[in-house]
Amino acid sequence: MQILIKTANHYVLQDHEGQQCGELIYDNGDMTNAEIRVVGQLLEISYCKPGKWVSVRKGQGTVRKQFLAALRPGGTIYLTHCSRRRNYSVRKSGKYNGRFDLVNLKKEELLTIHPLINWKFRGHEYRIQLNEDYRPECSSLLILQAIHCVNCLLGIINGTTVPALVDI
Repeated sequence: MQILIKTANHYVLQDHEGQQCGELIYDNGDMTNAEIRVVGQLLEISYCKPGKWVSVRKGQGTVRKQFLAALRPGGTIYLTHCSRRRNYSVRKSGKYNGRFDLVNLKKEELLTIHPLINWKFRGHEYRIQLNEDYRPECSSLLILQAIHCVNCLLGIINGTTVPALVDI
């Protein structure tokens, strides 16, 4: 799987056959608001307080919280999948530069994300390696939510615009 960049604020998830599986679209470059679109589903990501983002699914008059992402000391973003009651973390791998891992609570690696610089759009494309044992758990929604977390971490590392991460 891979993430291709269409514009500086628009990312497309493609499977190994080149079919579009979903997209992540930011309202602007500061990463405060975004949408994740996957077949038949629309999630809205919004920055709720320093270092925290909430993703909700809106449909037919109801709003359901899907994900909660929270930055913790050490540069790790904890990701809670509310509807499945599962917890993950997205972190920069200490072993390799430019590699991010999505791990579960048992520290088992579900997927690895390798950023690739796209100079034309001044952003990143991503190559994704899925752990075959956890392929059923790695939905397009989870992958795109992890990409949002990696975008925030890369913003911290590269010194680009990100919303306030701590409250002083």
